[in-house]
Amino acid sequence: IIFPGNNSLENISDNITDNIFYQKYFSFLDELNEEQPDQFFFSMLTTVTNHMMFDKIPRKQRYLYKSPRNVKENYANSIYLSDRYLREFFKQLQSRSYLSNSIVIIMGVNSYTVGEHGSISKEASYYNEFFKTQLLIVHFNYMES
Repeated sequence: IIFPGNNSLENISDNITDNIFYQKYFSFLDELNEEQPDQFFFSMLTTVTNHMMFDKIPRKQRYLYKSPRNVKENYANSIYLSDRYLREFFKQLQSRSYLSNSIVIIMGVNSYTVGEHGSISKEASYYNEFFKTQLLIVHFNYMES
């Protein structure tokens, strides 16, 4: 079992983008796999790209809004970039045969309002969409057999 908080990955996500974090994470898994090739892995990762107020995206990586005017446009840039970085995660995952039977669960920790109902604060009101989070489950090789 791998718990990033209990090993050398503890603070690796500080000040780096998710795509670099994923590359470093999979290199770390490769080392563990070399040491214990028959070991099963459980990992929990926290991404860093999509965090409020969503305004830390470098200008060259603002693909949707080069000069965002509000939190909603910053959020759109952040989500888009986070999704692009997931490509790197799946690319790294699929390039390793020892991870071919992986189950990946991606979920949002919390939602964030970006102006719906005139509010950018969940504490100021309570609408259903303020509490929805994302969930994606992917099981590679599930359909084979």
